[in-house]
Amino acid sequence: MWIKKLKTSNFRNLQQVDLTLPGPGVYVLYGHNGAGKTNILEVISLLSPGQGLHRDKLENMLPDLHEAERAAQWGFYGEVQKDQDTHTVGMGYDKKKRVIKVDGEETAGQADLANLGAVLWFTPEMDRLFFGSPSGRRRFYDRLVFGLHPQHAGQLTRYTKHLQSRMQLLKDPQSDPDWIALEEQQAAKYGEAVVKARLQYLEDLKPYLDGVELELIGNAERVYLEAQAEDRDIQTAFTTEYAERRPRDMRQKSNSFGPQRTDLGGLLNLEDGTPVPLDRTSMGQHKKALIKLLIGAARLQHERTGHPPCILLDEVATHLDEEARGLLYEKLLPLGGQLWLTGTEKSQFEGLEGAHFIGVKGGGATPEFS
Repeated sequence: MWIKKLKTSNFRNLQQVDLTLPGPGVYVLYGHNGAGKTNILEVISLLSPGQGLHRDKLENMLPDLHEAERAAQWGFYGEVQKDQDTHTVGMGYDKKKRVIKVDGEETAGQADLANLGAVLWFTPEMDRLFFGSPSGRRRFYDRLVFGLHPQHAGQLTRYTKHLQSRMQLLKDPQSDPDWIALEEQQAAKYGEAVVKARLQYLEDLKPYLDGVELELIGNAERVYLEAQAEDRDIQTAFTTEYAERRPRDMRQKSNSFGPQRTDLGGLLNLEDGTPVPLDRTSMGQHKKALIKLLIGAARLQHERTGHPPCILLDEVATHLDEEARGLLYEKLLPLGGQLWLTGTEKSQFEGLEGAHFIGVKGGGATPEFS
């Protein structure tokens, strides 16, 4: 996918940005800190399922003005090219509610965004991805899965809904066990689909990873693979797990089984062949592993679907050294998608052949191309 048009209204500090883009290629947003470069990347990130680049609350995306002057809504409009078709996306926030329209039709959720194509990003905040909580790694991995399995977004949403309903029932001593069982059956149905998509993506990704090994670690994966090996029904195995864990989950007031407990781990193989767990790498090694992972995911997406992902690299000139940047450009540019970069100085990118520059200042964006 690639973005043909992007317009914003009252989004953070952006003042009516209106960009028309000529096609795939490299787009460099440059300007001083606080000018709005990352906010433009955040808008693009919202073209995919989830909470965007910063996982911020919707109301925090309003302009940071005095309360009396603050707008009550924000919005953006985009045109996305996929194959020979142009799709329109409109997203707005008004009165604590987000409205999403794809091709003029309002969607009930975000799952339809996954059908437009993949948006991937690498930001300075991800420097500690494998040192932080498992939830961040799950979100990162699920974004990769969306690219090959667009239905994964909807399955995750439905799974989460039924799991939350189960917990609400467990907290109520008067709840009917049959209602609890029904929610467990539905959670098992969508939980199986979530685990299946994650495991399948991992098998597909492995040949594209250079020097990095990944594994999914969790009780849902264990039960899934055991049931599969023993030719047992996986949904039934999941339902049994939920039922047997009711007493524990009631006491702890949390769901102890399922793909929401999954973690992503792995190894970085150094040049001398030494394997290093990803949560024990140095900062430089950690960045290298993430870059290799991003490149592998982009290559897989391109070769399997013919649609390279739209890739966002925030503060790439200061965040990554010259060798790392060179590896990214070498591997990603030939795929033919859009690569969005940000930096404070235009000179940081002037050696990048074919780059399209966009100056960002005071919440405005000025393209230096026609």
